Amino acid sequence: MNKYVIFIVAVALLFAAGYTSCKDKTIEVSGITLSAGSSVTMKEGDQIPLTVVIEPANATHQDVTWSSSDETVAKVVSRVLHAYKAGSATITAKAGNRTATCNVTVEAATPAYTYVISASTLASFGSAEEGYTQPVARNVAITNTGTGAVTLNALPAVANYTLTALSATELAAGATATFTIRPNAGLAAGTYNPTFNVTGTGGASVSISPTFTVTAALTYSISASPVNLPFGALMPGYAQPDARTVTIANDGTGAVALDALPTVPNYTLGTLSATTLAAGATATFTVRPNAGLGVGTYNPTFNVTGTPTVSVTISPTFLVSATTTYSISVSPDNPSFGSLQTPYEQPDALTVTITNDGTGSVTLDALPEVPNYTLGTLSATTLAAGATATFTVRPNAGLGVGAYNPTITITGSNGASATLAPTFTVTTPGTPENPGSGLPGDLPVGDL
Repeated sequence: MNKYVIFIVAVALLFAAGYTSCKDKTIEVSGITLSAGSSVTMKEGDQIPLTVVIEPANATHQDVTWSSSDETVAKVVSRVLHAYKAGSATITAKAGNRTATCNVTVEAATPAYTYVISASTLASFGSAEEGYTQPVARNVAITNTGTGAVTLNALPAVANYTLTALSATELAAGATATFTIRPNAGLAAGTYNPTFNVTGTGGASVSISPTFTVTAALTYSISASPVNLPFGALMPGYAQPDARTVTIANDGTGAVALDALPTVPNYTLGTLSATTLAAGATATFTVRPNAGLGVGTYNPTFNVTGTPTVSVTISPTFLVSATTTYSISVSPDNPSFGSLQTPYEQPDALTVTITNDGTGSVTLDALPEVPNYTLGTLSATTLAAGATATFTVRPNAGLGVGAYNPTITITGSNGASATLAPTFTVTTPGTPENPGSGLPGDLPVGDL
C-alpha cells in the first residue's frame, strides 16, 4: 500500500514539473521595423503617426519603448513622431532585445509671406480758375507693408495728370518707393477726380485718388437800371423833382468793388447802398436835379466804375424852359415779343410807361385800336410835368404765320405824341424760337 501511494505521488510531481516548464517558455523578438523607415525629413511643426512591425508576431515582448537623441528636435509621443525645431535627431524604438532607428532631419518651416502695399495720403490740389498756374507736383510714397518682397509694376497713364517714374520697383518688406503727381496745365473748367491703382507682384495693389477742380474764368461786368433818367421839363421857379433810384447789378461771375460815385454838375447823387458786390448782387443810389437851375438843358452822362475794370454809363435829362412845352415819351418804345411757332401760347403782356417830358400838363387821348394786339387801359390820363401813366400791350392769341410789327402812336393835348413799335413773329413748326425779352432789338424786322 505504501508503495502504491509513493508511485502516485511521484507521477504527480513529474506531471507538475513538465506543465510548469511548458508554460514559462519565452518567444524572443527577432526583428523590429518602423513605418517611417531608416530616415525621414520633416518641417518644423510636422507630425507623422508611426506603426511598428515586431517579428515574430507572437513574440513574448510586444511593448515598444521610444527614445530620441535630441528631444528638442524630435521625439515620439503615443507613437506619433513630432518635429519641433530645425536640426537632426535619431529616434530609437526597442522591443525585447531588438531596436530600430530612424534618422530624422527637421527643416525650418517656410514662412507664409504677405504682399501688401500702402500709399501716403494725397492732399487735394484744390480749385483754380481757368488760365491757372499749374499746381506744384506732390509726392506719393508707396510702402511695402507686407512680409514678402514686392516688385512694383509700371505706373498707369492717368488722364489729365502727369506721373513721374517710381524711384524704385523692388521693395523688400518695409521699403518705400516714391513718385510725383501733378495736374496738367491748361485744363478746361471741370472736376478732375480720377482713381488709379499702383500694383505689384503677389496681388499687391493700392488705390490713389487725386482731386482738382477748374472753375470758369471769372467775368467782371456791371449794369444799371434805368440808364436813362428823364426828369422832364419844368419852368423856372420849379419844385425840385423827386430823386430817382438807380440799381447797379453785378452781372459777372467775380466780385466787384464799386468806386466812389463821381460829382455830376447840377445833380445830386446819393450814397451807394453797398460798394462790394458779389456775383448777382446789387447796390442802389439816387439821382436828382438840383433846385433853382436856370433856363437850359441839363443832360450830362456819368460813369459808375469799379474794380476790376467795370463801368456803366448813366444819362439823366432835365430841361428848364422859359416857355411851356408839351411832350411825352414811352418806355420801352420797341418791346419785342420774340418769335413763336404755331400753335403758340399767347405771350404775356408787357407794361409801357408814358412820361410827360414837357413843362405843361398833358391830357392823354384814348389809346388807339391796334390790329392783332390788345392794349390795356391807361392808368392815368392827365399828366403833370414829369408824371407818368402806364398801360399794357399784348399780341393776340391764334395769329397765323407772319410778322406783326405795327407802329402805335400815343397822343395827348397840345400836340404831344410818342410812337411805340412792338414786334412779334409767328413761324411754322420746326423754326427756331426766340421767346423775346420785352427789350428792343430782339427781332430786326420792319413794320407792317
